[in-house]
Amino acid sequence: MNKMVAAALIAAAAVAPAFADAPAPAKKAYRDPVVGHHVPASAVHAVPRHVRATLPRPPRGTHYAVVNDKVVLMSDANIVIDVIRDIMI
Repeated sequence: MNKMVAAALIAAAAVAPAFADAPAPAKKAYRDPVVGHHVPASAVHAVPRHVRATLPRPPRGTHYAVVNDKVVLMSDANIVIDVIRDIMI
């Protein structure tokens, strides 16, 4: 029995380094958008055409953008006015 346990520990030790090099889960570029907060330009992405086609025209001085897979209505100064919905690509 002790030989089986020792063999299992040796096998586990041989496999463990392979998992140590595995990449970490992807981090969000920016936290979830909050109404009234500024979002840095590096976290703002364009809305895909198929999603943009389903949205009404934004009011003057605003635009739609994607922040962390959420479609948001933003002012021209990148302040979140409204979180519209999650994006489904």
